Amino acid sequence: MKSLYILFILLLLASCKQADKRDTTKEQADALNDVSFKADDLQANANFIVKIYEQGLFEMKSAQLADSVSHSIEIKSLAKIVSDDYGTIKGRLTDIASLNKIILPDSLGVEKRINYNNLLSTKSFDKDYIRQVMKGNEETLAQFESMKTATTDTNIVNMINEMTPILNEHMKRAAVLLK
Repeated sequence: MKSLYILFILLLLASCKQADKRDTTKEQADALNDVSFKADDLQANANFIVKIYEQGLFEMKSAQLADSVSHSIEIKSLAKIVSDDYGTIKGRLTDIASLNKIILPDSLGVEKRINYNNLLSTKSFDKDYIRQVMKGNEETLAQFESMKTATTDTNIVNMINEMTPILNEHMKRAAVLLK
């Protein structure tokens, strides 16, 4: 009976999504994936993929903002690199999600929307953007480190191994610009 109820809710959510074409937020993707994956390891993989994917959405959107708002060539250059690299991460995560039938968000969740709006309204954009790049990369790298030992999914481990040095390079570039 419980699974019938869950199926009904999923169908209702799917029909609502089709009716009004709203984006799936991180919170909605997490909820749908939690219902779909009963095994803890699969659920952990799904949660990781959704979280990192959303970080990619945020980094790319913030980089577009930096490109249009900043007057610094160095900031624009960093933004382009960050956007391109997170685009690569998003592509890899999309492939992994597709293989595992994981639902990905189309838009930012509440926390990331607040962070983006704060960046939009800051008076010291360049410094705040650099700090945001550093914070986002620190969080992503911490997630990578944690997941690298927690998962048995070789696609996830390979993506982590490939992207870790690239994110470390973001950190170095941002640190130089912050000085």
